Amino acid sequence: MKLAVVSHSGGLDSTTLMGYMLENGYVVQPINLNYGQENVVEMKAQDNVVNYFQDRYGKNRVYDTIKLDLTPIVNPIQNIINNFRENGFDNKELDDANLKHYFPNRNLLFSSIAGVFAETLAYFNGLKETAICIGIHKHTTYKPY
Repeated sequence: MKLAVVSHSGGLDSTTLMGYMLENGYVVQPINLNYGQENVVEMKAQDNVVNYFQDRYGKNRVYDTIKLDLTPIVNPIQNIINNFRENGFDNKELDDANLKHYFPNRNLLFSSIAGVFAETLAYFNGLKETAICIGIHKHTTYKPY
């Protein structure tokens, strides 16, 4: 078995990635991370996307989503994050609308959490390796500050 842990927001990037992994023979374990993001449309779509892939490939290839609520971790530092958004850097790649939703290093956080699940699932399934997948689009920027 080839297993991929996909950090799945329900958006286009992670959905495309999930479909790619399935087309390439992987069993997919979606994880969905709520960090207090305002784009709840993607979070609601996430269930529909997983249901679609389960209908198409079967539940033996697309596992039910592991949903994690990170807001208890994020909420205490929300003021720091808001300050960072307002004063932390001058980034011409992000307009005001995108900066409002920017969460510093969220993809590093997502990768780390996906890695925990990947290693654990590999161990319990007797696998030597597991893929860790996060969809990152070209407007995600990492500017030194």
